[in-house]
Amino acid sequence: GKGLDKSYLVVKDITLDSDYTPIDNFSGKFIGKDEDNLIKITFNGTKNGLFKTIFASSDSSKKVEIKNIEFDGNIYPDASSVGSVAGKINYVGSTCECYISNCVNNANIGNFENGSVNYTDIGGFVGISNGMNKIFLSDLVNKGNIKGSENVGGIIGRNTGMPLNSGYIRNCANIGDISGNDSAGISGEGVGEISNSYNTGNIIGTKNVGGIRGYTNNANKSIIKNCFNAGNVSATTNPETAGGIL
Repeated sequence: GKGLDKSYLVVKDITLDSDYTPIDNFSGKFIGKDEDNLIKITFNGTKNGLFKTIFASSDSSKKVEIKNIEFDGNIYPDASSVGSVAGKINYVGSTCECYISNCVNNANIGNFENGSVNYTDIGGFVGISNGMNKIFLSDLVNKGNIKGSENVGGIIGRNTGMPLNSGYIRNCANIGDISGNDSAGISGEGVGEISNSYNTGNIIGTKNVGGIRGYTNNANKSIIKNCFNAGNVSATTNPETAGGIL
């Protein structure tokens, strides 16, 4: 649709009601006007975050950028792949880039009143990065409680791709409680770099839970450095799969 690849400077707070339909295939820039006084977006029981899908173009001159936003309220997912910024980040080609920085999420994501729900890839900011090479997540703080069945993270639920020396997760923090299998304070499941980040929230699931990353399927493509965990980490069914970091 028209305007999906444009740049937007956001100057006023926004409230999104429960009937809000998230924007699909956004490929532009969405930037709050002030890096010190963040623009606030409040979710009043929406089903997903601001964007359903961020679509990163193979045109190297176009970089997707989201920054200077604070998210509040509650998100009640009715499907998998949910995050306050975007449910999914998709890409075309190896040159596309996506930057999400200087944002805070206070929103609770998950149906906490009605018990566990069977939705996967739930993150404080991004649900899933789908094979994206050059996704850069930095200076993000999650304070909301995040709940899903699998691949749940304070920053991102799952990132498939992000090879070393390409994309990264840097200078991020999770303070909220995280619940689900393959879950962690920063990245529920994935590969790539996580650095200079920490978790103080409680992490709980039946298996594969960690303070920083819950699970990786390729240790040779995963690095965690200069990170710490001060939260409680508990794997109730398989306690041997719980780790302070991974």
